[in-house]
Amino acid sequence: MYAQDEIQNKIQALQDQFYSKNSKNLFIKKAQKHECATHVTQHIDIAVLLEKTFSIKDNGIYFEYQILKTFTHPSNYEQIISYINDLAKVCLRTHETFDLHINLKSFSITAAQRNKEIIQLFCERCLQTDALFYNNLNKLYLHNCPGLVQTLHSLFGGFADKNAKNKLVIM
Repeated sequence: MYAQDEIQNKIQALQDQFYSKNSKNLFIKKAQKHECATHVTQHIDIAVLLEKTFSIKDNGIYFEYQILKTFTHPSNYEQIISYINDLAKVCLRTHETFDLHINLKSFSITAAQRNKEIIQLFCERCLQTDALFYNNLNKLYLHNCPGLVQTLHSLFGGFADKNAKNKLVIM
């Protein structure tokens, strides 16, 4: 198994390899980033990537966006969502509720656009009021938020369900 810094170094080497063969696009990067993510998952088992992206500590699920962004592409969205749900079930075996901590370091507006589909899928599957995940989620902590998240929250937070709004903590 890889240590946390080893997996990041391995991913970086695979990305460098990919971009040495495929000139980095200056514009319209989404498709190329998905191709690079596919390259990463062809060389590192998705189970290892998921294990290094998500972890459980006490009654919390911790999620590292910086790793997730390196291997997320449409063909593995379902597997990622399923993995998150499975972690929630593990937490619920020993606790009545759980917290979700998302480290958004390096998240940007282009990342939001590129990951729109998986974000939407996560919300549809996990954050509906009748979903196991939503009903047992105590707090959703967003760490290292870019200013964009704060702005969107202040603009659109009023439209959110009151119970959902009370679960969100922007750090």
